[in-house]
Amino acid sequence: SHLVTDTPYSMWIDGAFEIKEGVDPLAMIQQWLATTDLATYRHPERNCVSQELDACLRLKKDDPETMRRQIDRYKTEGYPTYAGLVETACVCRRHTELIRNFNEIWWNEIDTGSLRDQLSFNYSARKAGLTWDHMGGRRDQSPYFVYHPHR
Repeated sequence: SHLVTDTPYSMWIDGAFEIKEGVDPLAMIQQWLATTDLATYRHPERNCVSQELDACLRLKKDDPETMRRQIDRYKTEGYPTYAGLVETACVCRRHTELIRNFNEIWWNEIDTGSLRDQLSFNYSARKAGLTWDHMGGRRDQSPYFVYHPHR
């Protein structure tokens, strides 16, 4: 949960991931958070929330009007096109005040808008004034995880 407060770090992993045998999750987190408070994968195919919206619409991932309204609001607020896109298959966080603020903004976007967390991650980070680092590689070619694609 984004409300975790009794630990310095957390790592959320998608149900499609399995940590490889012999991998130390704490060492992974410390490596990825060595120079940042937040790390996740760069999206391997898209670089814009509008592209993600198109993919979510095509794949029927959520209510079309909810997703369109959300992205239209981002545009109205001045959120730029091609501002980057993450893949939230794994998210590592150092629990700081800035991260707590980001968590609240991001959760509010998911709670009041689309359940598709990748639509709101980059917007929420920007709104919180937060920068993040990308974990190296891709989710499906990771030295740390075995990836089992969703059906």
